[in-house]
Amino acid sequence: MSKMNGTMIKVQGDAKKWREQAEAANKLATSLSLAKVESDNLLAFKNRQLAQLQELCRRLNKENRGIDKNSMSSNDNENTEKGKEENEEGASTSNGAEGEGGGDEGKIEEKIAQIELKEEIKEEIKE
Repeated sequence: MSKMNGTMIKVQGDAKKWREQAEAANKLATSLSLAKVESDNLLAFKNRQLAQLQELCRRLNKENRGIDKNSMSSNDNENTEKGKEENEEGASTSNGAEGEGGGDEGKIEEKIAQIELKEEIKEEIKE
């Protein structure tokens, strides 16, 4: 009988130890799964942010290429007009002003796009 009681006490002690280890493992698994969910959400946010920045970069590069083409064509037009002016007295040109105006509009659009992107990022951070 006393031998049986000793065995029961030992089994109960082992059961308690295993139960505590299982509870600790469950807590660890829960905290790791929460950390994974948070990291997945952060990854999704960063991917959206990256996509927005890439799109902005593409738009800005496209605008810059357009501005470069306009400035090159306006320079060609100015050179052509200067040649005509030298041949014909009293002629005037206005092609130089057109190229400069397009640059200001491009800068304004760029600033607007940056502001919109910042607002979207702030909204996503709040979520």
